[in-house]
Amino acid sequence: MFAEYIGVAQLNDCIARGVTLNETLAVVDMPGLASLSHRAADEITENLDVRVKFIKVAGDVSGIKVTVNGNLELECQRCLEPLTWSVDNTFELGVLAGDDQMDKTADIFDTVLVDEHGLYLTKVIEDEILSALPLARTHQQSKDCGKLVAVYERAADSPTAGAENKPFSNLAALIGTANPRKK
Repeated sequence: MFAEYIGVAQLNDCIARGVTLNETLAVVDMPGLASLSHRAADEITENLDVRVKFIKVAGDVSGIKVTVNGNLELECQRCLEPLTWSVDNTFELGVLAGDDQMDKTADIFDTVLVDEHGLYLTKVIEDEILSALPLARTHQQSKDCGKLVAVYERAADSPTAGAENKPFSNLAALIGTANPRKK
């Protein structure tokens, strides 16, 4: 069911029947997440466990409650090495059929607007995961960045590591001679 669009009528039918979907989504099928992977596109093997419950939110608005669990193999932006990122997201979204419905609902919950094709669950789930990721995906501590730590250690052992750069050390003398103060 994740591979197809869900129309408003089908969504309301799922809510009326109390449908809950439990599926596994391949990260390779989500281009936004796949582009952040440390691996090449043909080597991505991660899957995410997804549970979607069709519900009513804020009274009578059709909606979904989604729980996503799994691990992503991302690229650390500090050392460019693999970084395992744990995904544990739960979110609720109101599903609105048109702009007129958007005007009537209060901003008390997050919503997604269904287009003429319907709701594409995989894209909605991918967007929510992407919005939950930090902008700079790095290891928690710099000591976990293997290549980076090695570079730091080599730099610290370098004979020029102790030399200090003091670009303004002569500034006081230059100011004093160029513009002497009168007392």
